[in-house]
Parts: sequence; C-alpha cells; structure tokens
Amino acid sequence: MDQEGTELLGNLSLRAAAHRVGVSPHTLRNWSVYQRRVGFHRIGRRLLFAPADLDAFVNRHRVAARDEEALQGGGGDPGPP
Repeated sequence: MDQEGTELLGNLSLRAAAHRVGVSPHTLRNWSVYQRRVGFHRIGRRLLFAPADLDAFVNRHRVAARDEEALQGGGGDPGPP
C-alpha cells in the first residue's frame, strides 16, 4: 500500500472519501467525528470510510424535485394553475 493509502480493505481514506462526497477533508472530519453524521472506522488516529456509508449519507440528503413530489403525492406546491 502506498504512503497516502487511499484504500484499506475496501475503505477509503479521509482524503479519498472527501473527494468522493465533494467536500474538503476538514469538513468530512467534522461531520464524522464531531457531528456523527457520517459513519467511519477509526484505526489508531486514522479515519476510514466505507463507500456504502458515504453513499447512504449522500442519499439521506437528497432533495426531491418539485415535479417528483407531485407525482408521488408529496403534497408540495402544485405549481401555477
């Protein structure tokens, strides 16, 4: 494994996980360690992220389009009459 170690047993390093989600490593660290919004593994001082945990986090924060809500009976704004 290289010095940066982007993967360990299928898990991503903090830098690789942050890149995958589209935020800075600092932001992902805060969301994970302090706010417990993203699941992670701690190996010593290292944070490792399972791709499935990152995908679940992204999916939990999905906002449906207005036309999608109307089709599903979401009760959202039906738009102009």
